[in-house]
Amino acid sequence: MSNEKEEEVSEVLKDVISQEDFFQHTLSIIILGGSGDLAKKKTFPALGELFVRDLLPSDVMFIGYSRSSFSHDEFRNRLRPFIEKRFGYFLRRC
Repeated sequence: MSNEKEEEVSEVLKDVISQEDFFQHTLSIIILGGSGDLAKKKTFPALGELFVRDLLPSDVMFIGYSRSSFSHDEFRNRLRPFIEKRFGYFLRRC
């Protein structure tokens, strides 16, 4: 998809979301299998993209769940190579 088309879609989504009073509520997103390959390479980067385009409420909370036991810092360190360059602020929300 071209950048122009992406921007157009983004603007349409912002209009729809604002009409739905979406930003008046707290949002928590739970990612099952949060330490898995799909989450690291696809799910978290996609959520990061939505976040930086202001398509999610500013107080959104991301909760990763996995069978493996990690501290918050260990979990963020595992995600860091996949999202830090573009979504550093987003990583602090996870």
